[in-house]
Amino acid sequence: MSGKKIRVFYRAAGHVPLWKVMEECGFLEKHGLEMDLGSMEGKRQRAMEALRAGELDVISGNHHNLYARRAMDRDPFVHVAQTNNIWKEHWLVTKDGMKTVE
Repeated sequence: MSGKKIRVFYRAAGHVPLWKVMEECGFLEKHGLEMDLGSMEGKRQRAMEALRAGELDVISGNHHNLYARRAMDRDPFVHVAQTNNIWKEHWLVTKDGMKTVE
């Protein structure tokens, strides 16, 4: 099946399994998508320039840079999801009244 091609570039090798699983299990095909997956490891600024110029559709692994750029009103990009993070902080967001997890 030929579908809309999305251009996905990752900034960290840890993001590759997510995209490969989506491709190999048929998720992308089910939704009429094909993927061009490439690497921009260590090229933060170039990745942002490529996204802004329309050369990429998705940057996987650029969320810290995105937060800073949004805070400075420099780019209208949106953070959609996150596969993992190695930060030591852990936060739990709950409804009012919930204080523990059991």
